[in-house]
Amino acid sequence: MAHPNIVKYYKTFLEGDRLYIVMELIEGVTLADHFSALKEKQQKLTEQRVWNVFVQMCLALRYLHKEKHIVHRDLTPNNIMLGDRDKVTITDFGLAKQKQESSKLTSVVGTILYSCPEIVKSEPYGEKADIWALGCILYQMTTLQTPFYSTNMLSLATKIVEAVYEPVDDALFSERVSGMIKW
Repeated sequence: MAHPNIVKYYKTFLEGDRLYIVMELIEGVTLADHFSALKEKQQKLTEQRVWNVFVQMCLALRYLHKEKHIVHRDLTPNNIMLGDRDKVTITDFGLAKQKQESSKLTSVVGTILYSCPEIVKSEPYGEKADIWALGCILYQMTTLQTPFYSTNMLSLATKIVEAVYEPVDDALFSERVSGMIKW
C-alpha cells in the first residue's frame, strides 16, 4: 500500500519459527495517548484540528476501500498515530481483510467500543464498519469519551445497535461536526 496516511510495509521474513514484519517507523503518539494527555491537561482539540485529523483518516479509508478493497476492521485511536503537525498514520492491519467487490464479511473482530451494529448483531458487513468506527473516533475527538460506554456488555451492545449516545456540545463545535457524527 502506498498512501501518506497508511503505515508503510517493507518486507517480511522468517527466522526460525518466528515471522518478522518490517514496517515504517512512525514518530509521534497514538491518538488514544493524545486523548489521555488532553484529558489530563483538561484541554480539548480545536474544531480545526478535529477536521484536519478526520479528513486525513477519510482519505486513508477511501484509499483502502476503493483502491485496495481492504476493510481495516479494527480502526481505533490505538491504531492511529498522530505525528508532527497532526500527520495521521493508520497502523495495525492485523485484522484487516481484503474482500471481493460485492461480498460481505461475517467474522466478529475488532474492539467492541468501535464496532458497528452489524458486527454486534453478527450480521454481514463491509467497508461501512470502518466508517462507523471513524464516526466513533470523530465523536471521541470532540468529547474525549467514546460514544458508547457501559460496564455491562448487553447494555453496551444495545447502545451501539440503537445508536444511543450523548450529543456533542454545540457550544464547542459547529453543527457540521455533530451532523457528521450523526450521519
